[in-house]
Amino acid sequence: MKRTKFLLKIIIIMLVVVKAFATESIPNNVVLTTPDIQVYEPLEKRIFKFLIGKRPDNRIYYGMFTVHIPWNEEHRSCNWGMGFLFNSFFCLTFLNSYSNRSVAFGIHRDLFVIPAHRYIDLLAGYSLGLIYGYKDITLCGVKFYRFAPLLTFHGGFQVSISDTFKLGISLMSNPRGGIISSLLYFTFKL
Repeated sequence: MKRTKFLLKIIIIMLVVVKAFATESIPNNVVLTTPDIQVYEPLEKRIFKFLIGKRPDNRIYYGMFTVHIPWNEEHRSCNWGMGFLFNSFFCLTFLNSYSNRSVAFGIHRDLFVIPAHRYIDLLAGYSLGLIYGYKDITLCGVKFYRFAPLLTFHGGFQVSISDTFKLGISLMSNPRGGIISSLLYFTFKL
């Protein structure tokens, strides 16, 4: 019961933070134009812009499955994940591989979105944040007890259902490797 209240408090705090820092989107009736003159951008600036990425569509996550490499029967593969992504900020709760409740939160950016078909987009990006719920995580020789840094790389596709809704599957892995997780989601526009 205490754990559930704690998780609800974290989710409420994340919603307040996301709403406070949410940026206004450009209204539909504003037309942005670019001048005909092309300006040279140094390579470092183009690389930096690429790494910052683009703000992804808002998402609701409703499922999570994990595969461990090498396979281990003791690890959970159905993680019962749920969460949201709003204006690049995400919060996700799930049962981790050891059947403990975990919470992850931070920012998510898409590096690119490629239209592969009229209704299908391929995408890749990354998430950077903190994760809570694992006990005694050791990364690069540093032991973390409560919160640990989170860096995951994503790739996947999304299928357009209408102008405002898309269904998607995102595959993700961390730099250490050994785990491939999939998240089911749908996107929406406000």
